[in-house]
This record gives sequence, structure tokens and C-alpha cells, in this order.
Amino acid sequence: MISKQQIKKATFDDENETFELNLQFGSQQIRLNLIPVPAAKKKTTEETEQEKDIQNQVDNDRARYIDAAIVKIMKTRKTETHRVLVEDVMANIKLFKTQPPKIKQRIEALISEDYMKRDEKNKDTYIYIP
Repeated sequence: MISKQQIKKATFDDENETFELNLQFGSQQIRLNLIPVPAAKKKTTEETEQEKDIQNQVDNDRARYIDAAIVKIMKTRKTETHRVLVEDVMANIKLFKTQPPKIKQRIEALISEDYMKRDEKNKDTYIYIP
């Protein structure tokens, strides 16, 4: 068994840590492997430029995926209420879990790009523009 000066989990990070091997220890139930594991890299709270670029690319890909699902649903139905459209988009997207505010944001973007418009009589209803 290994004895350590202070009782805590051994990290092998500190050069001042001292360990001794107790060669008299014997047990049939305990098996001990003495292979050091490299210390994991500590995660910093700041995102690097590469991580920011990757996150932006993922967000853009997800936005296009949501747009495609919305347009696909609206092409088949021509008119749809907001609640039903959001539920159907969430049901169609299996690749990632999307949130209703993100879907609403993409609907507004599609309205501004003239893929669809709001019904003048019922503002909760969208109309597909072919």
C-alpha cells in the first residue's frame, strides 16, 4: 500500500509530494496498479479564437438547418400558426435540441428574407410565399 504524508487524493502534480511504498501490505481483495496517469489539461474559462470560430460555424449550420425545416413545413402546408409551426420544427429536428426562441428568431429572419409573411388578419399565422 502507498502511504502519503497528507491524506487527500494523489494528483502527482506537485513535485514536493512524497510517497512511500509499504511492501508489507498484502490483501487478496485489493489490487493496485502503479501506472501514473498524465494530468488532464486544466480548462480555462476564456474561449480561444478557434473555439469561438467553431461555435460560430455550429450556430450558422444550425440556423440553416432550422431554416430548411421551417421552409419544408411551410411549403407543404402554405399557412400555419406559430405554435403548431414551432412544435413541428422541434419534432422534425433530431440532430440537436433546439429552443423555441431560436426557432422564432429564424422565422423572423425568413420573414425578412421574403420566404414567408404574417397574415394581416391573424398575426399568429404565417403564410408561405412561393
